[in-house]
Amino acid sequence: MPDGGEVIISTEAALGGVTTIVADTGTGAAPQALSHLTEPFKRVESNPYRTQTG
Repeated sequence: MPDGGEVIISTEAALGGVTTIVADTGTGAAPQALSHLTEPFKRVESNPYRTQTG
């Protein structure tokens, strides 16, 4: 996410439990990567300029 980006986390009661909603102002993920977003330690983007591993 570029500098100045924002992450919004909210929760709401739903079906006897809690739903957590996470949104951000980043560029988004490719449609084929969406199914992997909830996997622990999974990075959906490969950027050769990043200095940190996912």
